[in-house]
Amino acid sequence: MGSDTALIIVDTAMNLKKELHLDDEMYIESTIGDIQNRSFRFYHRILHQNAIAAIAEMGAVVIDKKRHLLLLVPLILCIPEGIRTPVVGMKTRCPRPLDDGDN
Repeated sequence: MGSDTALIIVDTAMNLKKELHLDDEMYIESTIGDIQNRSFRFYHRILHQNAIAAIAEMGAVVIDKKRHLLLLVPLILCIPEGIRTPVVGMKTRCPRPLDDGDN
């Protein structure tokens, strides 16, 4: 992405599984999925003491800041490297399968 583009988070969903405190040590596992022509989603699992403390999901788009237009998702996001991190929480009951190909 260049200086004339921006990434905008358009929606967020979070499912808290247990109570967390500011001084707790946490780990975050993240992946990108549900890649469409003009949008994609971030999936995050927040882990505390080897247990899932929260699940977060965010939808994102890429825009041209000067022309105020939605842009195509950058190709680099469409070509996975290796196996994706499995995601516990999904927005739909029947998500599309994630593969390791670039088609």
